[in-house]
Amino acid sequence: MARNWDEIGIDSRRGAQLLHGKHSRSSVSRAYYAAFSVLNGRILPYQAPAGRFETHAHRDIPDLIEAHLFEDDARLRRSLRTTVRRLY
Repeated sequence: MARNWDEIGIDSRRGAQLLHGKHSRSSVSRAYYAAFSVLNGRILPYQAPAGRFETHAHRDIPDLIEAHLFEDDARLRRSLRTTVRRLY
């Protein structure tokens, strides 16, 4: 069992790779969850999730990327936001 958000992300990415080609919808779902997990872990030190949740709301991740990650690289930040939106 994964112990932190990076491990959850790695596990989900491996699942996406295993499903690729045979179950494309499930593969994309696992790829999204891999990205979501790692990003959630990166954002947590900057902002706690609402209420008693362990994660941020999925719809909020692109805005949280903008607010807290890669402040010195606007191009990377925009690219990551676009990728996460497309996966979602």
